[in-house]
Amino acid sequence: MAANMPQLAYTALDQFLIKDRPNRKQYLMLNMLVPLPSETSNSHAKSLLEVIVQYRQLDLIMHPVVQKLIALKWQHFGMRGVAIMLTLNICFIVSWTVLGLSSSLANVKQLNYELPGDWWRVLIATIAIALTAYQIAEEFVEIHSSNTKFSRWKEWRAQEIMKDLNLCHPRWPEEESYLKKQLSALDDMHPHYFNDFWNLFDWLVYLLLFALIGTYAADLALSSDTIHTTHIRLCAVTTIFLWLRVMKHVRAIRAIGPFIVMLGKIIVDLLKFLFLYGEFYIPFACAFWIIFGGLVPNMATIPQMLFTVFRITLVDDYGFDEMYVIDPVMAYLLCGTFLGVSSILCINLLIALLSDTFQRVYDNANANAAMQQASIVLYVEDHLSKKKINAFQEFIQTSCAPLEIFFDDDITIDQEDDLKKVTIQIKEDIDNLASLLQKEEWEMSEQSPGPRRGKIFFGRSYNENQDEESISSMELHDEFEKLQLKVSDIYQQQESTTLTLTNEMRRTQDLINEILKHIGSGGSGSQSPPEST
Repeated sequence: MAANMPQLAYTALDQFLIKDRPNRKQYLMLNMLVPLPSETSNSHAKSLLEVIVQYRQLDLIMHPVVQKLIALKWQHFGMRGVAIMLTLNICFIVSWTVLGLSSSLANVKQLNYELPGDWWRVLIATIAIALTAYQIAEEFVEIHSSNTKFSRWKEWRAQEIMKDLNLCHPRWPEEESYLKKQLSALDDMHPHYFNDFWNLFDWLVYLLLFALIGTYAADLALSSDTIHTTHIRLCAVTTIFLWLRVMKHVRAIRAIGPFIVMLGKIIVDLLKFLFLYGEFYIPFACAFWIIFGGLVPNMATIPQMLFTVFRITLVDDYGFDEMYVIDPVMAYLLCGTFLGVSSILCINLLIALLSDTFQRVYDNANANAAMQQASIVLYVEDHLSKKKINAFQEFIQTSCAPLEIFFDDDITIDQEDDLKKVTIQIKEDIDNLASLLQKEEWEMSEQSPGPRRGKIFFGRSYNENQDEESISSMELHDEFEKLQLKVSDIYQQQESTTLTLTNEMRRTQDLINEILKHIGSGGSGSQSPPEST
């Protein structure tokens, strides 16, 4: 259900949550989601949380039951596991960083160790290489564990489908067709290890470290400035990727998780932008080389020319005066056109892409943060011992069947929560009223004494088989229509009174105007005073 019908699965999860508003408590039956070890001994089915993370069901992961399950796993073993991995990763990164800083071009012209003065460099190099070996060994263990777990699940799932397939009835061939499609889909599935971007990023870092260790050994054995320079350059590049690797474990922190997801989405937008930018950059670079290549200082070589054209995009100092001296027409044409295309068009398109990505990720910030934390929790859970896993399952069965926690939906933070709370309360009141009406209708139908005399309401005749409920409903309708008529009469009377009052005010205004007119003419002495009215 979680994989194929997430909306229905969300509704199904509601049965594991019971709210007791009078006592301000809610009960979460988490034991239904974490079975006992004895119940899973012959099964290799995936847990609900694994399916949610695999299919990235953002709605399901925000369900209160799933959220509480993640919180308990984080509290019992997730936080500790992430702290250990983060500590090892920081030690791993710092050791290689210190080793690179101690071998910089400004400080060392060639790698050599003078003992006992350089004992600390030998120690740091040993720690760095040992931690690298440990990290790679962990990756191989994870690959083997992932392949073994996937193969067992695939075999178990195929057996379950074959059981259902043998029980299919010829009358419903669509069921057999559906199960056969599921069997064929199993053949196309592969272990999820290399589907995770962070695992691929880990191996990129390890390949850079292999190359770094190779140049490190060559620099120690040979006296070559070229090898030493190559080693230092590779060390600088590897240090950047090493520090970016910290995000793999930090994403479990909910305050940082959405931003790490955002960086992953930005990579896709950057690839789109680079394709569009390359469509303009390559032909303009060729045009600049044809006109100004080797004639201006900023374009003496092809690398200088390529970087100068890139500086035009950033509206940097790209030597327009030197190009103007060589060819003013082409200087205006090429520089002006490329400025408009790259700086105005392409850069603004990139900003629009990044803004859209930020908005989409930020709208689901809580769900993305929970998804990142759940993925790390599952990773830590896979590396737990059998004893710890059984202990956690026993805790769920004994303490969370159900789990009783405080509940108060009257506490809100902003106006949106207030509106949501009022809407929920109105819905629940309507549901309670509907259930009471259904109960009353059922009781009246059970106590119905039999046929009654027919009555006429609003010109409609009702036979003797109509029960008391229909008659009372019509009487209520009659009273309601009488009330409507009374309101209509009152409204008409109000309209008539308002119209009469308006006419009287107009007459009074006209009379006052006439009096003022006569008073003015009497003051001038041209007319006699008006007669009394």
